[in-house]
Amino acid sequence: MTSTRTAATATALTATLGLAAVCWVVAVRQMSGMDMGIATPLGSFAFFVALWVPMMAAMMLPGAAPAVLKRAHASGRVRAVPLFFGSYLVVWTLVGVAVYALYRPHGPLAAGAVTIAAGVYELTPLKQHFRRRCRESVGSGFEFGLYCVGSSIGLMLMLVALSVMSVTWMSAITVLVLAQKLLPARAAIDVPLALAIIGLGILIAIAPSSVPGLMPPMMSLKDKNVVVTGGSRGLGLGLVEALVDHGARVTVVARQSDALEAVRTRLGVSTIAADVRDEAAAHRILADVRPDILALNAGAKPPMGRFDQMSWADFTAPWEHDVKAGLHWLQAALNLPLKPGSRVLVGSSGAAVMGSPKSGGYAGAKRMLWFMAKYANGVSEQSNLGIRFQAIVPQQMVGGTGVGDEGANAYARAAGVKREEFLARFGAPMPPREFGEKVVSVLDDPKYADGVAFGLKGDTGITMLEGAAA
Repeated sequence: MTSTRTAATATALTATLGLAAVCWVVAVRQMSGMDMGIATPLGSFAFFVALWVPMMAAMMLPGAAPAVLKRAHASGRVRAVPLFFGSYLVVWTLVGVAVYALYRPHGPLAAGAVTIAAGVYELTPLKQHFRRRCRESVGSGFEFGLYCVGSSIGLMLMLVALSVMSVTWMSAITVLVLAQKLLPARAAIDVPLALAIIGLGILIAIAPSSVPGLMPPMMSLKDKNVVVTGGSRGLGLGLVEALVDHGARVTVVARQSDALEAVRTRLGVSTIAADVRDEAAAHRILADVRPDILALNAGAKPPMGRFDQMSWADFTAPWEHDVKAGLHWLQAALNLPLKPGSRVLVGSSGAAVMGSPKSGGYAGAKRMLWFMAKYANGVSEQSNLGIRFQAIVPQQMVGGTGVGDEGANAYARAAGVKREEFLARFGAPMPPREFGEKVVSVLDDPKYADGVAFGLKGDTGITMLEGAAA
């Protein structure tokens, strides 16, 4: 009988720590690239729960090992163990559901307040009561889970407030939780720890930038998966060149196989030949590539002509191509969905602001794409997807590109000047590669993380045309 109990205990310990180790690997892999400090989105409910459960198993099972061993030893049966820590994890899963329901975007003041409250809670008799019960024998995993939630809830709320996707904070909280479950309470240790947590909360509130990892970091494009539609020529090609130079893994989507092959050979990018207006292709490509960043750059040359002489087919051509393609790709990004923290850039135009009387419905189509980025943000926020949609608005015609040359030629003829003279009216030129570098700045600089629309120009750089909705 003794040997049976010993074997059951050894098996229970191995299973508990082994499951915790596996869950650490799963959680860290899922959290990769997700940490945005206090600006971290939780994503959809399904995504969050799928992350929260292995995260809780990784953090809590090592500290639960003594209780699991007592349970296995008392019953002498290994099969009692899965039921015990299964019901224990159910309690923490319910905590996750509550966190998801109550979580709201917040700033350093809120994060600091929660951290201060967590430190104060460490000093309360209620905390000491739950901590003591969490180290005693209990009848079930569910009961044990309730006691341990009472003991660790302050530390866990601090983790959520600082960044639930931070491996660093997750590791630090795990060490504290484990120590408090395995070691008896000692004022000489517990009081300084609580005061340190309170001090951290004060520092977060008054000087958040001094706390590493708290504020949204610059997005490093190195090894990020990026899909660029219309990236085989013009502005799209300039963007692809800049992204590759910054270490991104780029997939270019365009129709012309020869142009794609040239880009693939020169830049070493992946390429997919597809019509961007193909709804099925949009869904398939995003599902296969799972990009961190999607840049919708593809646009057809608008038919140019006088407003009073333009046919309906020519007038609506930009809507049939640019808007239709934008609709399919934006819907695919939302319905897949892309993972939380993803960015979707929607190519618009300065014509969306000033109009373009010689290009039919082009200006309206580009304004519609701007609106669609806003609409997509609304859906993302309502569904807690954590995807950010932003409009990129070049505020000048760019020579050497299909759309830019088409427009510049038409307006130069109407003004009776040469194309170069007309383009000079926009000020400093913005070649495609420079355009690409400006888009990279929008991606990797935190100050542009929340804007809706950005104007890009050769002489004035980047201008926020529309900020985030209040």
